[in-house]
Amino acid sequence: MLYSVLGKLDNLINFLRKFPILKKFPVDFYRFVFVGLSVFVVDFVIFNTLFHLLGFQLRLDIARIGETTITLSVPNIISVLISTVYGYILNKNWSFENKSDNVAGQFSKYLGVAIFNNTINNLLFGFLFYNVFGVMTGLAPVIATTISKICATSFQVVSSFLLYKFVVFREDKEVVSEALVP
Repeated sequence: MLYSVLGKLDNLINFLRKFPILKKFPVDFYRFVFVGLSVFVVDFVIFNTLFHLLGFQLRLDIARIGETTITLSVPNIISVLISTVYGYILNKNWSFENKSDNVAGQFSKYLGVAIFNNTINNLLFGFLFYNVFGVMTGLAPVIATTISKICATSFQVVSSFLLYKFVVFREDKEVVSEALVP
């Protein structure tokens, strides 16, 4: 069933690439975006199934700062871990069609890139919201947060794609200049 869905997504990608402006992006970029969307869905469904449907609401209080408790949600940890492995498998085998047998090395790089990009996303969002679109401009918070989130996430998608393609799933023959060649 998964191969059938991936085949239909490839057909959609081929259709989209008939438009001149969309032809500029390589097929693996479109695949990467579809994988990212499906990773979100997997994470969301697993979390909500555990937390709301099964009532599994275990949490870990890891620190207390003043009146604030830093808490980790076990269902969220589980859903993020499962969706990360799922994303790695689909990106390796479908988005980038990587044939390397070094799964442990690749997966550790994959996690490193994910942690790096999520950190950059949070820092960029904070900078944009608090220094560019938010308080400084007087925009309504909903508009300022939306613009900041779109900018930070767009940057994360592009940087993730480039790092996964040329660091994590790099084949020896590839060079960075191939990033935007169809």
